[in-house]
Amino acid sequence: MGPLTGPGSPDRWFVHDGRIYIFASEACRSSFTSNPENHIDRPDAAPAGTEVEKRRVAELIARALAAFGGARNVDALRSWRASIAGTAKGNSGPVETLDSVAVLFPGRYRRDYAWGQFRASDAVSGAEGFRSENQTAWPMEAFERDYTERLFLRHPLVLLQARRDPEFRAFAAGRQKLGDRDVEWLTAGLRGATSRLAIDLETGRVLAVAFRGRAGSLGDIVRTYSDFREADGLTLPFTTELSFNGKPMPSAKRTYTSIELNVALDESLFRQPPDSL
Repeated sequence: MGPLTGPGSPDRWFVHDGRIYIFASEACRSSFTSNPENHIDRPDAAPAGTEVEKRRVAELIARALAAFGGARNVDALRSWRASIAGTAKGNSGPVETLDSVAVLFPGRYRRDYAWGQFRASDAVSGAEGFRSENQTAWPMEAFERDYTERLFLRHPLVLLQARRDPEFRAFAAGRQKLGDRDVEWLTAGLRGATSRLAIDLETGRVLAVAFRGRAGSLGDIVRTYSDFREADGLTLPFTTELSFNGKPMPSAKRTYTSIELNVALDESLFRQPPDSL
């Protein structure tokens, strides 16, 4: 039910399009068999548009970069780390939790999860990637690595920092209301992650990102940003909210407890430990 889910049971399987799919529960298997294409992650098509839309997007990107704190500051980013620490209700009482993402520019990404004593990580560095749970790590398959990279390329800061990549494509996509704000959308894509960014026409801030993604099954996701604060010379959103197929998901609201820029991140964090599987 997603490239980064846990192991399935060999007793629960289904053949689709020449591949054997394995499932961890009968509910997952039933959901998949009823509509397989609604569960299979594939790279997005690269964005396309007219020359007029291409010229307009340069102005929109310039406004968005200015709202972040300026193109020079964005381009000078060496690293970015954001964390959400909290407490959840466990079977035996409160459980300390942590969800942390880290980027070492260019092209190295890591996400760490903690639930009490349980620890898990996903990391990508160039063409390589690994996953780990507690003290065990193993290499990612190619589709897992690509999927993880696409998750990070959905973030406006990461995407716009990579705008000079030869594969980057972007086009203006029209004006609209987002709540009570007038926005202009731009469609931008890089390495199979194509998203629409809503640029506030007054402030230049990226107020939302829309894309096809996973929230159980695949569907249309809109991630909105608020609570903008200054962090080490850049202005970044600290709160995100999610809607899936037009319906708000209150449980998916997140507020970062810390955002750090240009901190020292050891490159070994993004490479599989040598003594692992």
